[in-house]
Amino acid sequence: MAVLLALILLYGGAVAAQVSPVPVQQAPAPGQDPAYKLLVENQSVRAFLVALDPGQSTGVHEHHRDLMLVATGPAQFSLIGGEGRLKMPAGEVRVLTGARRHSIRNDAQQPLRLVAIELGKPFDPKRAVCGLGQRACGGEMGGSLTQGAFVYSVLFETDSFRVVDVTVDPRAAAENFPMKGEYLFVPLTAMQLRKEGAISDYASGQAFWVAAGFTNGLENVGEERARWVAVEVR
Repeated sequence: MAVLLALILLYGGAVAAQVSPVPVQQAPAPGQDPAYKLLVENQSVRAFLVALDPGQSTGVHEHHRDLMLVATGPAQFSLIGGEGRLKMPAGEVRVLTGARRHSIRNDAQQPLRLVAIELGKPFDPKRAVCGLGQRACGGEMGGSLTQGAFVYSVLFETDSFRVVDVTVDPRAAAENFPMKGEYLFVPLTAMQLRKEGAISDYASGQAFWVAAGFTNGLENVGEERARWVAVEVR
């Protein structure tokens, strides 16, 4: 009887060992990686600047929300453990849906500068009103030949997001901007802008959360064309 009881206990212990869960090692959050610099954090977005020298890589990290990547300059990089090798011109915005664990490697001969935006709402490309494989989105031009032009083009739009590419010539001012609420302002160029008499300098690779109406009347007082991407979360 004692032998039988010992066998039962031994068998039970073996089964328990087989079904015991194996701890899963959790990858660090992006903000724990020195290549990631937190720019903006609120309920709508969490935006980071990803800065890598040629050949440099981030550590393995996890994103738990849908992601937008904005190339502030020409970019050629690999998402190791994800989509593989990507090539993006300056100003391109790419959407990556679902939680993901990856690292980023700069495959180019010049520094990589990406703004990575974790979205506070799920992003469903199938719900696109325009862009992302649906009909082309619209845009508008303002200004004059003597004062320069203000041009915006909607890259894509869903019921929760609108993403717009904006250029403003020197001496021109923005008009009739299509954003109805607050949005993320991502400069693609160094620029000097005037709003209601106050002049502010912006550098490429920054990001700012701005109020509704911020762009209307915004004048480019610099010597070069100003360009930025705006991401509205509705």
